[in-house]
Amino acid sequence: AKNSNAEIDYIIVENGLLIPIEVKLTSGSQLKSLHLFLDKAPHNIAVRIWSKKFEVNDLKTQNNKTIRLINIPFYLTFYLREIIRKYI
Repeated sequence: AKNSNAEIDYIIVENGLLIPIEVKLTSGSQLKSLHLFLDKAPHNIAVRIWSKKFEVNDLKTQNNKTIRLINIPFYLTFYLREIIRKYI
């Protein structure tokens, strides 16, 4: 949005899709930028790299779009592309 302060940390291209990636230490963040990005994206996949365990969550954006958030611990980032491919 024009007046938004939201920003995505990284974007990776996989199968022609722009996949947003946020890097966070813990789960306390709102992930506002991912929600804004995915509300306009033609897909529903996003990645959070963090210090906790691997998990996949289905969440709702403010516009009620269901998104799939893939939470990847730091030590698995080497396998980022392989993990994303399993969920596209």
